[in-house]
Formats: sequence, structure tokens, C-alpha cells
Amino acid sequence: MARRKNSEKIKEIEIKLKVNNEKLFRDKLRELNSKFLDKYEITDCYYTMNGETLEATESFLRIRTKKEKSELTFKSGRDTKGKVSERTEINVSIENPENMFRILEKLGFNLIRKNRTIREYFLIDNAELVIVNIIEPINLEFVEIEAKTKAKVEAVSKLFGKILEPIDSDYFAVLDRP
Repeated sequence: MARRKNSEKIKEIEIKLKVNNEKLFRDKLRELNSKFLDKYEITDCYYTMNGETLEATESFLRIRTKKEKSELTFKSGRDTKGKVSERTEINVSIENPENMFRILEKLGFNLIRKNRTIREYFLIDNAELVIVNIIEPINLEFVEIEAKTKAKVEAVSKLFGKILEPIDSDYFAVLDRP
């Protein structure tokens, strides 16, 4: 979840969903008394050792910059049961992302994707709901629900009924195309 401390090893437990009806979705957010937390732009740069796509790789590094702060993140391969996925995520703050880019390249990592997103964060029943709007390199919007347990992710997801629909990996394949 977005509000964790840096350098903390955690399990990321989440589901990615597409919105079938924007108006009904926003209405449901209000009906559920979701708490708006924040909205901001993020730039993400993804690196792998062999230049694979994100969908093809087991693990990767990401440099994320938001609000003048940057962090390096390691993400392990996903363990997916149903539509909810789990993975290890380790974050550390970095003061100089440009130098970290250079270090990764010198170590043999390849930049495989860069994207900019606008994200809106909400809290619903101790789960974080994030509206992710990718604005570069293409326009793509989806929702992530993240919590400490798979059961919580599934429970919050079910609150939206057919307004939200689980996404399969093909949905993001367009991001891996040159």
C-alpha cells in the first residue's frame, strides 16, 4: 500500500480491475463513504537484467518518482490465486534517481518501460483503492485494490459488484509494445 515506510519488506496483495461504468463507480465510492487520501502524478521506470517485457519477467526493479521524492523498488514474481496476486516488494528511498539509472545500467539492467500515471488514492474498509490513469506512453485506466490479506481484497472488490471487473494480463500487453 502507498502509505508504508521505506526499506520495509512486505507482501503486496492486490487485484487489478477495469471500470465498466465510470459514473456508477464514482457513485459507489461515495455510497461506500470511501475516504479520499491523495491525488498525484507518478513516473515509473522499469528495469530487468535481460530486457524482457514486464509480463514475461519473474522479477524487476522500478524507480518511482512522485512529488519530488524517488524510491527504488524490487518486485518478485507474482503468486496468483484466482484474480488476486501476491508478491514480495522491497522499497528504499533514493536521493538521486538519475545516478540510480546510471548504476542500474552499469550493472547490466535494461530499461524496458517508462510510464507516467495520475493516481487517486482512497481508503475503503482498511483497504487502499487506487484509480490509475496511465497517461504516457498510452492512455489506459484501471483500479487497484490492495490490502493486508487476500480475503480483504476480495471483500472490497465484491462491494462494487459488476461495476468493476478483474483484468487479465493481456490488458497490459499494449504497454510492452514498441
